[in-house]
Amino acid sequence: MKVSIRRRALLTNGALTVLLLGGAGLVYAQLGTDQAAGETAVRTVTAGRGSVTASVSASGAVESSLSRALSFGTSGTVEKIYVKAGDKVAKGDILARLDDAAAQESLTAAKAAYDSAVSDGTGTAQLYAAFIKARNAYREARRTVAATVLKAPFKGTITAVNGSVGGTSAGTGTGTGTGTGTGTGTGTGTGIGNPQGGQGTGASTGFIELADTTKLQLVGTFTESDAGRLKKGRQATITFDALPGVTATGRVTQIEPVAATSENVVRYPVTITFTKVPDQIRLGQTATVEVITGRAENVVTVPSTAISTSGGRATVTVLRDGRQVRTPVEVGVQGATLTEITSGVSEGDEIVPPSTPSTPSTGQRTGGGQRFGGGFPGGGPAVTAEGRTAGTVPVLRVRNLVKEYGAGEARVRALRGVSLDVERGDYVAIMGASGSGKSTLMNILGCLDVPTSGTYLIDGADAGRLDEHRLALLRNRRVGFVFQSFNLIPRMSALANVELPLVYGGVRPAERRARALAALEQVGLTDRVHHQPNQLSGGQQQRVAVARALVTAPALLLADEPTGNLDTASTRDVLEILDRLSASGRTIVLITHEDDVAGHAKRVIRLVDGEIVDDRRQAPVDGPPPRLPEAAP
Repeated sequence: MKVSIRRRALLTNGALTVLLLGGAGLVYAQLGTDQAAGETAVRTVTAGRGSVTASVSASGAVESSLSRALSFGTSGTVEKIYVKAGDKVAKGDILARLDDAAAQESLTAAKAAYDSAVSDGTGTAQLYAAFIKARNAYREARRTVAATVLKAPFKGTITAVNGSVGGTSAGTGTGTGTGTGTGTGTGTGTGIGNPQGGQGTGASTGFIELADTTKLQLVGTFTESDAGRLKKGRQATITFDALPGVTATGRVTQIEPVAATSENVVRYPVTITFTKVPDQIRLGQTATVEVITGRAENVVTVPSTAISTSGGRATVTVLRDGRQVRTPVEVGVQGATLTEITSGVSEGDEIVPPSTPSTPSTGQRTGGGQRFGGGFPGGGPAVTAEGRTAGTVPVLRVRNLVKEYGAGEARVRALRGVSLDVERGDYVAIMGASGSGKSTLMNILGCLDVPTSGTYLIDGADAGRLDEHRLALLRNRRVGFVFQSFNLIPRMSALANVELPLVYGGVRPAERRARALAALEQVGLTDRVHHQPNQLSGGQQQRVAVARALVTAPALLLADEPTGNLDTASTRDVLEILDRLSASGRTIVLITHEDDVAGHAKRVIRLVDGEIVDDRRQAPVDGPPPRLPEAAP
């Protein structure tokens, strides 16, 4: 009996061993098959049929299309003010009056001299000259008396009263509006212009400011590529930062021919005149305007990211009989996510989009069936001594970058064959004296400038092969900028400033508001979301700029001297935020000339005369930055 039991146990254990080994072999084979399949499978998208809408967006503030800054046409003491801010007035209503006693005396004397000249006649040249002189003096005296009274040139609402009874006015009148010209003035009513105020575009302040609140407009600043897609008369939809769910309509009425350039980005002011104004709208409210630039219905569409453009020629990669075939296409309406294809691709064709690098977690599958980590072959990606994943595409890859300005003997070489990689999650400080080339390098890394020669890949995309439109998309979606001078829009709240990149990216209002609030929370400014820049300290303004850079979830955060305009305490706060972002896995490239600031980075690169002379690592790529407290994550 004992032998029989022992024999059955041996047989059972042997069977279990065979099953376990067989199962392990099957698992290994399956994983090996999956990996092999992942190496050969190609991720594709299918060309479909549908609608494509192209639009461009910009931000601005609500203003009146007819407004004037009014000042008296002569100097004197303010005797009476008949209105206050918010009052509605009709054309010709008297708004304020100066003490006109002296002016009336001058008028009486001038009238007497004029009457005497009329009595003397004009029979001789001398008498005629005396008559002309007396007549002109009389007319001037009458104008001076009239200039002591300030009247409304049109029906409207008083938006400001900048003087008081008993105060003095030394101005000659000025105005602002939608016409051409400029205006100047002070809060006491000084100014230059005609007595009733003229049209202009200057930021003048008159004694009394008047606006027609029934004629509203918004001036948005559109990027160069977006402005080129606009035409007068196109319909626009306006949403308001402080009024969720409220929309207005308008039309493009003016596209300024002269651009404004800031940080190498060219923008054109475009005027949108409201055609339907909700009752809740007030002057000065910040708003976003979206203009539809094209629409196509029932057309063949492919994802916009699947199209490559080089030398003005658009192509897509089509999978035909298992082979990837580069195919020229003609594009129609180009939307943010879909693009119309008018020829070259048919509905149902399998399109191979450009590969995008990713860092999936253990066990995550990507398109094509490839499995990363968790399997027998290698147990996951190999990791280098510096802590980076072997085989992943760097966020930045620069090779033999050269940038030259001028020609002949005047040629200046700002960069001389710079090559470098920036791994995902790294924190790199680029240092150098003035003229070393660090700012030129940053402009190229941020797709704000192009090199004379060399290649530059950001997140796997070759920036040199992109047209202006796709380069703008790349810059908007994959690069976040933090500048020394903050570059916040003065009239917009912190929340609206942070939303701005999402506006340019075509993100809908509800989503961009949620993302902007999350970004502001990340930099500790949830209690300042509705404050304008002039209500924030320098450090708080820079934190808003950091939040704006983060809101698009970019692959790369570029910071150009972010602490250059800050005091010691604000510098510490901003650097702590950058340290925490680095510890959370953000890729950061910081331009600085301060050793203490560079001490926060994991890697320090020094430039001299456009060449890298030192490249020193201070902490592993996957580790925390060197100045981050140990308690930090």
